[in-house]
Amino acid sequence: MKNSLIESFVEVIEHLQNRGEMMKAYIVCCNAPSYIEEDKNVTALKLELKKRLEELSGMQNNGTYHGKFNGGFVDPEDKEKIVKYQMLKEFAKAKELKSLVDVGCFSGWIGRGLSLEGIKVHGIDIHPVVIQIAAFAATGTLATFEYLPAQKLGNAHYGEYDGVVLFDVLEHCFDTEIVIKSCEDSLQKDGWMIINLPHVEGEQVANIHPLKDHEHLYSFSPTRVKELFGHKKNVSIQEVKNEKDVINWFITYQI
Repeated sequence: MKNSLIESFVEVIEHLQNRGEMMKAYIVCCNAPSYIEEDKNVTALKLELKKRLEELSGMQNNGTYHGKFNGGFVDPEDKEKIVKYQMLKEFAKAKELKSLVDVGCFSGWIGRGLSLEGIKVHGIDIHPVVIQIAAFAATGTLATFEYLPAQKLGNAHYGEYDGVVLFDVLEHCFDTEIVIKSCEDSLQKDGWMIINLPHVEGEQVANIHPLKDHEHLYSFSPTRVKELFGHKKNVSIQEVKNEKDVINWFITYQI
């Protein structure tokens, strides 16, 4: 009976960490049934999850962890075919948005692209080297960049922007509600939040990676999305298939 319980418990933990719910995996692991809480497999899983969460927290706090930072400077291929980008561009034009902040901008490809439409985009990110390279790449465009955590955006740029772009960011944030509030605070009155999130269904078909490569802390079910955004002004919540035929959330609302 004990071995069967351990196997089932470990299977649940591994499912959570592989499907975009690392925080839930850790919380569940820390609350293992007393009967198996000291099992070596359960203990090892808990320590591995804790280590990975500490790495991600360190990167978010300092931009690096033990001298390392995530990723390389790579723009997505065929940007004009990216569904969320096309939806963003159409939305920004329809609402006549002229000043956006791109949270988690990485290489700055959104800002450089929207510059061609006459839209000023200020990109923020937590990777100091990448943000500097993004600024170099955007030379001569309307795009600007700054090293700044999303949690500090509202204080640093209170009431400045027509719109906030949050593309594939909230699943990486330890406290999603603090990030949402900070982003909302950076908006002018009647400004717009424009959000893309991985759908819980989409997470089920994601590639399986080693724990050291996992970055998604939370998954977003229909219930959770409604809790976060259902009460917002002029909200639109869409389930949209991306260019890889994987379902995502595309959410807009007004402040």
